[in-house]
Amino acid sequence: MRIPAISLIALAIGMVLDPSLVLAQPKSEFKLGFAELARQIPDIVGEPLENEHYNPENEDSIQQTSRGLMVWRKADNWTAFTDGARTWVNGPFGIQERWNGQRFKWEVDSSSEVSLSTGGAARADSLLANSLIVSWYGNPHTGLMGVLGQFAGDDLAVRLQRQADAYASFTNKKILPAYELIAVVAQGSPGTDGLWRKREGYDVIDSMLEQARAHGFRLILDVQVGHSRVEDELEYLRPYLEQPDVYLALDPEFDMWPGQTPGQQIGHMVSAEVNYAIGFLEKIVQSEALPAKVLIVHQFTLNMLPDKEKTGRSPVVELVLDMDGFGAQWLKLDSYRAVMQQPLPFAGIKLFYDQDPDMFSPAEVMKLDPVPSVVIYQ
Repeated sequence: MRIPAISLIALAIGMVLDPSLVLAQPKSEFKLGFAELARQIPDIVGEPLENEHYNPENEDSIQQTSRGLMVWRKADNWTAFTDGARTWVNGPFGIQERWNGQRFKWEVDSSSEVSLSTGGAARADSLLANSLIVSWYGNPHTGLMGVLGQFAGDDLAVRLQRQADAYASFTNKKILPAYELIAVVAQGSPGTDGLWRKREGYDVIDSMLEQARAHGFRLILDVQVGHSRVEDELEYLRPYLEQPDVYLALDPEFDMWPGQTPGQQIGHMVSAEVNYAIGFLEKIVQSEALPAKVLIVHQFTLNMLPDKEKTGRSPVVELVLDMDGFGAQWLKLDSYRAVMQQPLPFAGIKLFYDQDPDMFSPAEVMKLDPVPSVVIYQ
């Protein structure tokens, strides 16, 4: 039976007039991380105007809302919402609010993002594949922070060289003595800038570098950020990190999160901070045509590096995980095994002259698994 043309027209008009007969469009909705953020701050986020979609320019995921923009950031794996002036980030402390021009200390600054390579074996010309660093740790102002402040001048150098030489019988690697200077020292009070840290003066760093070079040693600058940011402290140390024989160490114990006080609580350092340091050093090596840098990251409890698995790699930055805890041998062995369950490319261990009751001998150190490439004495 033929249907008259006028009937087909009427049917089409009816479909337009009756919404139930039209194919339904996908409903805009929040999913997963966006849904959780919207659940917690619904009045700020508003309603979804579209579904989440991929931004090919930066590989983030975004979604417009009636009040702004939802963003999942690939750089640090956090979910955020911005209204154009302020941002709410669902980060390690739950939802935190800041102005768009600011950054929390655990965030990656998008203007400083770097591309980090993944894993891989050490290069044949790797410094630490062929050398063992033996360092003395501390600050020349006081002996309370380590052996570096208990001696001075040529006496300091002779004593360190003697300690380093003790390893020669237990490794085929070249022994590299080093001074590890705490160049940014966490403080027990906020100070005038409220950052709970004190930067060592350039005159002291210059002196330690001059002394190290006079004896063929390396200099390692150790950073305890307090309530400051890794980015700001590395910028302060840039003139020295641009030198070929100066390396870097980060101490999560003194990377304080909101409400924490240095020396009273153990701090934490997230991978975004470590990755920033890797990228910072990588850029210096490439721009200044320097040999590879060493970056030491201290750890003695698992939650000091809560997302260590996200730590990047660079072919020009040799990354060391240093087990930094004092105590009897059995306790240090347990801690060493625990933190090295999730290793970085090279291992390190810190030994304490005064606080390790049965301090490991060089022979015992070199029997550890993994074998340390850096040994630090405090």
